[in-house]
Amino acid sequence: QARRWRLQQRERATHTGLLDALGYLLAGRFIRARKASLSALAREKALEAGGERLVHAVQFRALAHLVAAESAQALQDKPNRDEHLQQALTHTAGRSTPAAQEIREGIQLRAARWALVDRDVQASLDWLDALPQGAQRRTVALRIKLKAARLARQTPVALETARLLAKHRAF
Repeated sequence: QARRWRLQQRERATHTGLLDALGYLLAGRFIRARKASLSALAREKALEAGGERLVHAVQFRALAHLVAAESAQALQDKPNRDEHLQQALTHTAGRSTPAAQEIREGIQLRAARWALVDRDVQASLDWLDALPQGAQRRTVALRIKLKAARLARQTPVALETARLLAKHRAF
């Protein structure tokens, strides 16, 4: 009983770490969110090293990495964002459970949004194309695609306008 109680306490602390990370993220405390998500990952890893495994370890790891990536995005730390993004995708790769697939699709949608923020239309569209057919028709995916199309139309015009203005100022 004591062993089971200690295990439950460690599992609760692990879950609490991820909940704290989500709370910090929503509150705009991005450094704390990243720290809390990394702490939750470390606790989950320690559980696994001790011979115990969370039933939903794949989803837990993917979500913790997604929180860390979202925090890095908010802090404009692209290398760290991309590292956590890849780790989140790795944890969900090849998983056929509906929960793991939903999380993977969510990760891909976030990556498509981040690409738009970076003004990389092609990368955003590539992320959307990597989604399964059903996910490509979701409202959020269609909105991202619309924003990408608008950005693609504006970018050449904006560049040409800036070039003409610079030329005009030279005279």
